[in-house]
Amino acid sequence: HDWRDPKTFDLGDVGDFALVLGDTEKSLQRITDQAGEWPHLAAIGGDHTVTLALLRALARRVGPVGLVHFDAHVDTWRGAAGQDYWHGSVFYHAIEEQLIDPKRTIQIGIRSPVEREVVEWTLGKGVTILSAQDVHASPIAEVAQRIHAVVGAQPAYLTFDIDALDPA
Repeated sequence: HDWRDPKTFDLGDVGDFALVLGDTEKSLQRITDQAGEWPHLAAIGGDHTVTLALLRALARRVGPVGLVHFDAHVDTWRGAAGQDYWHGSVFYHAIEEQLIDPKRTIQIGIRSPVEREVVEWTLGKGVTILSAQDVHASPIAEVAQRIHAVVGAQPAYLTFDIDALDPA
């Protein structure tokens, strides 16, 4: 079957990724290996940390990709509470590991307080940030045009964190 042909596209739930409980780095490696077995993958649910592993698997196949990231947070912090890998550092590592092209990355709906250093680092890498206020003040067609202008027609990864809509 050709996954690009909607007439022959099969979709199935392959279950959860196996983890190494209590070890984030080993879990990321395990998820990367499992995700690499699929030529096309849509992942739903889980902590945003899993995105790093999925980007690693994707970049092995196609190289750095663009990123369309809907979220309330930029997720480009270096680390927190002594942890290098956590849900707030996903795109920091993705940029540093050259899994995504920051100049083809757009973050949409950002509304949380962010340290100036983090925002400056993120913007300095070339990431485009559309705040929640920017999105609310713009027609949807304008936001879509901006996304396309940043990401272009090359391969891109789409990720959506529910707190882009629901802070609870």
